[in-house]
Amino acid sequence: MRRGPTDVVGFHLDQTATRAVRMRKTTGELTVTAAEIMPAATIADPEDVESNTRPLTVPSRLKAPYAGLAVQAPEGMVKLLSFPGAFDAHYEQKIPTHMGLKDIDGYRFSTNVVTEGRGKVESKVLAAAMPENFIKSILRLLPSGIPAPHSLEPSCLSAFTAVLRFLTAQGNSLPVGAIEFGDSKSAFALFIDRIPVLLRRFDFGTETIVGNVQQALKVDRETAEGIISDGAFDISQPVRKALAPLIKQLIVSRDFIERRENCSVDCVYASGTLAHWSYVRDDLRNALDIKVEAWDPFASVSVAPGALPESVDSRRQEFAAAIGACLGILEES
Repeated sequence: MRRGPTDVVGFHLDQTATRAVRMRKTTGELTVTAAEIMPAATIADPEDVESNTRPLTVPSRLKAPYAGLAVQAPEGMVKLLSFPGAFDAHYEQKIPTHMGLKDIDGYRFSTNVVTEGRGKVESKVLAAAMPENFIKSILRLLPSGIPAPHSLEPSCLSAFTAVLRFLTAQGNSLPVGAIEFGDSKSAFALFIDRIPVLLRRFDFGTETIVGNVQQALKVDRETAEGIISDGAFDISQPVRKALAPLIKQLIVSRDFIERRENCSVDCVYASGTLAHWSYVRDDLRNALDIKVEAWDPFASVSVAPGALPESVDSRRQEFAAAIGACLGILEES
């Protein structure tokens, strides 16, 4: 039988940047051979006929034969669904209805059975949907040559793939949470024995914090970003204001799972740009009253010498989704 891909590049396409990781598989070992922060991808708006997708300019060191694309689709959906008994074709036909989508014909769907139910035991099914037109726009980023598109998935699921590999490498089967901070959206998941039991997404990200700082200090975007990076001003108030709705939902989600599963969440692993910011982690830690850790997604794979330039090495937490896009291909093959 033909072997699966052994050399891939994962692209995490976000609002302000494209984060890329190249990874090889040799004799069961996964090694990062290159990584880079690229300019944000220009993706056509399906509703704007004058909008055009510009192909990605991929540096030669990242040109693996195949590519995994992790992206946050504006109209995409991701849900963890429950069905009584075994999950079969009868239930699979009901996935679009359970996801609350009206224009079913305009979407592609994918499901993954997380827990197979029997009798009175429920099946847990992870379901994802993306608009067909949006997928076509994404594929135009790599129109010919290498890398060739191999997979496409919501960026939060790619990030959580990397989280699960990290937990496996650590031998951690305790109840834990994971939050992936994107530029405009974030996602939160809870795992018990490394199996997802809750998944939530939020309209909150780095841009939310930047916008609140701009508004509070009456400055432009560039100045706000400089203030956040330098830490020269006390911006705790606008940060807390931005975080408050998210924190409220995280507390509700955590408490619900702890009561339902009769457990106690041990830690929340944070990735993405906001994971760098100590005052964000501190607010989350104080509100949830548990450890909030900015984890390193490169820690669960090998890294070749010279693979990470300084621009990447100082921002490791931002590459969970790009690494997860690679893992989704290499571990499946």
